[in-house]
Amino acid sequence: MYHYDFEIAGLRLRVASALQLRELFELQSYHRPYSPAVSADLHYSIQLLNDDWFVQGVQVAGDEHSALYETDTEMHRYYYWNIYSKDRYVLVRSKKGDPNHYEILLQPAYLDRMLPQFRLAAFFCPEQALLAHQALFVHAAVINWNGHGILFTGPSGVGKSTQATLWERLESAQILNGDRGIIRLQDSCPLVYGSPYAGTSGIYIDGYAPVRCIVVLSQSTENSLRPLGPREAFLVLYQQCTVQPWDPWYVEQLSSLLQQIVAQVQVYHLACCPDSGAVNLLKSIL
Repeated sequence: MYHYDFEIAGLRLRVASALQLRELFELQSYHRPYSPAVSADLHYSIQLLNDDWFVQGVQVAGDEHSALYETDTEMHRYYYWNIYSKDRYVLVRSKKGDPNHYEILLQPAYLDRMLPQFRLAAFFCPEQALLAHQALFVHAAVINWNGHGILFTGPSGVGKSTQATLWERLESAQILNGDRGIIRLQDSCPLVYGSPYAGTSGIYIDGYAPVRCIVVLSQSTENSLRPLGPREAFLVLYQQCTVQPWDPWYVEQLSSLLQQIVAQVQVYHLACCPDSGAVNLLKSIL
């Protein structure tokens, strides 16, 4: 048995695998030395599926990458080898009511093709697991500016990466993540972490900072900034979080946590141009 420990958003993830992982890819900087004396928050096991396995339960959700099935006691997510054949090659299984333990089951017939490119991070079920520990994903570019965490969020293509890059170039800010940051309440303090989930940006730094503000972006021909109240901030940010509407527990926990965050963190709407003026305007109120 092979053991791997990772730390994401201050949480220890422990993987016990029947197979040796050839590459850690995005998880490399989150890798920690394995020590059984150190307790873990989340537990994963990697095993092989039996030859007689079959799809169980009722499908409750799906997209081009996976399908989610529910049984009386478990949740099963089947990840496709590719979107054309719909051959299932990975099953992630968990018990209902236990967001801290997961089984990752692989089809033996696909191992030769899969292991060289097996990206473990994709199968951590991170939204469910993190939410159980007061943490959530926000579709945002995240920077650390002089020890302050700033998140730029909004619809795809609005300019999140552009604003983060401007702060990096003009203010020497560090970009922690180019697409999906993690906000976690620790001792009632909201912290933002980089994550191994960075979309096409390729930027995933293992770092964190206390959240200074969240900035909702829109494109404009001139720069303007206004604060959002908690209700408006909640409604805007909820759209930038991953929602699992088939799971009442998930929706309730996400809503509660997001309400706590917007009660503590100032959220702004920044209508902006892709220039230094947007940086200077936001900087003037920080």
